[in-house]
Amino acid sequence: MTMGLGLDVLVSVLLVVMIGFSALLSRRLSNLRDGRGELDGAIAAFAAASESAEASVQKLKRHAESRNSDLQESIDSGRALRDELAFLLDRAEDQSKRLDTLIRSGRDKAGSSLAESDAGAAIGAVVAASGSEPAAEPVGQRSEAETALLKTLAGLR
Repeated sequence: MTMGLGLDVLVSVLLVVMIGFSALLSRRLSNLRDGRGELDGAIAAFAAASESAEASVQKLKRHAESRNSDLQESIDSGRALRDELAFLLDRAEDQSKRLDTLIRSGRDKAGSSLAESDAGAAIGAVVAASGSEPAAEPVGQRSEAETALLKTLAGLR
């Protein structure tokens, strides 16, 4: 009988220990279930934040593309202006050389001072080269170089 009683006590002790472990496991599982609800909420908030960030990135890309096209238009316009200025500069240099040549040839023909007829001929050559008319002021009030320069500049316009 003692042996049967010893086994009964042993089984009873083991059952009590198992009941204690079951209670502990039950508490941990309920804590896990409660934490799962919080985890689901955190996952939902993270998904919303991800969607918002993705929308912001798309908006930023569209804005950058718009600014890129505006910048490219400005660059193209600047290049066109640069080319036009280079052309005008080349043309002004050619006119300057032509004017210098006319002045030197006029000085060589007239010596140290130009006769009135030679000045008129030099001015006429500059006017013919530039395609504009002489200034309204009399030739005697301005030097030949000033008059020729003014007519050359008027031809550039």
